[in-house]
Amino acid sequence: MNAASVFPNGFVEDDGYFYSRIAYNIGINHLSSFDGVSTTSGYHLLWGWLLAGISWIIGLATPSVPVHLFAHLAAFYSLILLASWEATRRPVAAVAVAALLLTSSGLMETGLLALLLAILFRSFLAQDGERPAFPMILAAGLVPLVRIDSAIIVAVLVLYLLIRRRRAGVVLAAALAAGCLAQFALMKLVFGEFYSVSSFLKVSADVHGSGLVAHLRDNIFASSGQLARFGCLGLLLACSLVAIMGAETREQMLRRATVVVSVLAFFTPLLVLVNVRSWYFVVPFLGLAMVACQPFRTGRSRSGASRDLALGLAALFLALNLAGRVQYYAGFRVDQLASAELIRTIHGSVPASARMYQIDGSGFVGYFADRTLINGDGLVNSYDYARRLRAGSLGGYLEEMNVCYVVTNVAEPPIDPDAAIVDIGGLVVRRAEVDHVYFRPDRNVNPYARFNMYRLRRADCL
Repeated sequence: MNAASVFPNGFVEDDGYFYSRIAYNIGINHLSSFDGVSTTSGYHLLWGWLLAGISWIIGLATPSVPVHLFAHLAAFYSLILLASWEATRRPVAAVAVAALLLTSSGLMETGLLALLLAILFRSFLAQDGERPAFPMILAAGLVPLVRIDSAIIVAVLVLYLLIRRRRAGVVLAAALAAGCLAQFALMKLVFGEFYSVSSFLKVSADVHGSGLVAHLRDNIFASSGQLARFGCLGLLLACSLVAIMGAETREQMLRRATVVVSVLAFFTPLLVLVNVRSWYFVVPFLGLAMVACQPFRTGRSRSGASRDLALGLAALFLALNLAGRVQYYAGFRVDQLASAELIRTIHGSVPASARMYQIDGSGFVGYFADRTLINGDGLVNSYDYARRLRAGSLGGYLEEMNVCYVVTNVAEPPIDPDAAIVDIGGLVVRRAEVDHVYFRPDRNVNPYARFNMYRLRRADCL
C-alpha cells in the first residue's frame, strides 16, 4: 500500500485518488462527490460506478478508507492482468503487455477500458463471419460508457467492417450508437448535463497558448518517464508495421492496420489538445502491442519471430518500469516524506469540521487528509463552480463555502504581503490574509511537491 499511496510518483497519480474517493462517497455516503459537499460528474461513469459498487459491498463490513483503497487497487490491477492475457493468450506476450500497461497510474478508467478493447480487438482481428461475436458487440457498446472519447476507436473498426463486412459493421455500429446514447442519457438524467464537468473545463481551456510546437515538445519531454513512454510507443509502432507487412493475407494486413489507425486516432488528438498523462498511453500501448505480437512470415512459413518479439518487449518494458520506479523512489523520496508530513500536520492542526481548498495535488491530500477538501481546479467540483471559474467570478467563494484553510503545491511561499498565494477565476487570496501553518523544511525536488498550508485570518477561522 505504501508504494501506491506515496506522493509524488507512486503507483497512483493524483487523479487516481479522485476516483477512489468519489467511489467511496457514492458507495458509503450515497453522494457523487469528492469533497462530500458538492455533487460532481468529473469521472467516467462505468468505471466510477464499478468502484462505487465495490465500496458499497466493502462498506457492509467496514468503512475503513485504506481497505476500500486496497479493494479499488485490486480491481484495477486485476483488470490490467485480464486485459494483458486477453490481448495475447500467450504467457510471454501477456507479461510484455502487462509490464507496459502497468507503467501508467493505477485506479484510472483505462484498466476497464483496456479489457474491453482487448476483447474488441481480438474479436476484430479474428472476425471472418457476417455477424460479430456477442463479446465484441458488448464491448463496443460499453466502451463509450467507460470513456466517451474512446468511441472513435470503435468507429474506426465499424467503418472498416461497413466496407468489408457490411452486416457485421451495421451490428457493431448499432452497439456503438446505443453505448453513446446511453452515456449522454445517463449524464443528463443523473447530473442534468450531457457532458461531464471535467470535459467542460478541458475543452474550454487554452492548453497550448505558447504554441503547438512548444506544447508537443512539453508533452514528449515532460519527464524521463514520459520520454521513455514515447520511446516505447515508437518501438511498438515500428514492430506493428513489421507485423502488418508480414501478414499472410490481405485481410489480415488491413485488419491489423485498422487497429493501429484506431488507437492513433484516439491518442493523437489528446497529444495535440491536452497535457498527456501516463494513463493515456494505455490505449495505444495495448492496440500496438496486440498487433506487434501477431504471427508473421519469414519466407514461406510462419516462424516463432512473434514469440521472440514478445519476449524482447517483455524484458525491455520490465526493465524500463523497474528503472522508473527506482528513479522515482530514490529521486523523490525526500518529497514523498514531506508530503506524508503534510498529512500528519493536517491531522494534528486542522479541526475535523474545518474545510480546506486546494487547486493542484488535491487528489492525494483530499484522500488522506480525512477532511473536507474542495477541489480548486474544478475537475471534480460542481458545474456551478466550473462556470464561475471560466467566467472569472469566483470572488467570495471561500467565504460562501466556509473554507478556512488553503493548501498550495506549485509555488514557493511569498514574502510580500500583497503577493497572491491563490489567484484563479477571480478568487484571490493574498499573503497578508493568511497565517502560514505548514511549509517545507527543505528544498523540494519535484515541482508538484511544494506543499504549503495557510489558515485564513477571517474571524470565523481563528
